[in-house]
Amino acid sequence: MTSDTPNGVQFELASGKVKSIRLNNGTQLSQWPQTADLQKAIATNDPLEVLYKKIDCT
Repeated sequence: MTSDTPNGVQFELASGKVKSIRLNNGTQLSQWPQTADLQKAIATNDPLEVLYKKIDCT
């Protein structure tokens, strides 16, 4: 049994950076969303402070 949603995205963080990005179906991504410009997309190796700025909804 899994608690993953079928259309979710997961970020693995390690050593102060985004280590990996994957969809819940197992597809590995280099950035998310895939169609976004790199200034807005979350990408592997983004430092955590960059990640937090990109997901800040305020």
